[in-house]
Amino acid sequence: IETLLERKFIEKKGKHLMSTETGKAVVKALGNCDATDPGLTALFEQALAQVEAGSTSIEHFLQVQINRVTKQIELAKVAQFSPVESAHKCPQCAKPLRKRKGSKGFFWACSGYPECTYTATDEKGRPGKAHTKKAA
Repeated sequence: IETLLERKFIEKKGKHLMSTETGKAVVKALGNCDATDPGLTALFEQALAQVEAGSTSIEHFLQVQINRVTKQIELAKVAQFSPVESAHKCPQCAKPLRKRKGSKGFFWACSGYPECTYTATDEKGRPGKAHTKKAA
């Protein structure tokens, strides 16, 4: 949960954990992937209990996980993946905005650069105020 919070996939709202736009976009991008299935944790616990009981080996458990992850990677490679930031459109040209890291921190920029030079501040993981151009 801490990793999901740090990566801004979820956020705390009072006593609840809520999915962020980024988190929702990642789940959508993963599609029908078992990594998004909460029941997977229960299956892992069951398999590890079998390892602990000696009815299966840790090598077998690990090989099953390697095979599962390899399959998921192959599925992800062929999936239509749109960047998380594409949920935010440029107000000037409607192309997707991308979150970037500059020398002064994060900001948002149009993916249509250099044709479109729109940029905006980053406000808690979302595009904020448009940057104004400084006179040359």
